[in-house]
Amino acid sequence: ESTRITGSLVRQNDRECKISSHDSSSSIGSQHIVNIGKFIEDVETEMRKEMDSLYIQKTKNVVDMIRKDTMQPTQGKEHTRVLNEAVLAMAMNRKTKLSGK
Repeated sequence: ESTRITGSLVRQNDRECKISSHDSSSSIGSQHIVNIGKFIEDVETEMRKEMDSLYIQKTKNVVDMIRKDTMQPTQGKEHTRVLNEAVLAMAMNRKTKLSGK
């Protein structure tokens, strides 16, 4: 048995950037490319943050479901603590990877 998870995310955004009119047309083109690059990076970073937050929330929901379904009397605070630490470690690892980009 396998699970397939898919998703789609669409965003629309705009930004107005100033370009010096005193520069040559090739320099204006270069400024335009730089502005587009910065804009794409900013939008990508924001989307990754939103997806990371969604991922953490979904992970918490799954862990909560597992706890409810499998919690036995022998499992208790220690088991909950271990699961919480695992989820937090995963979140910190993802944030570290995102901030390194």
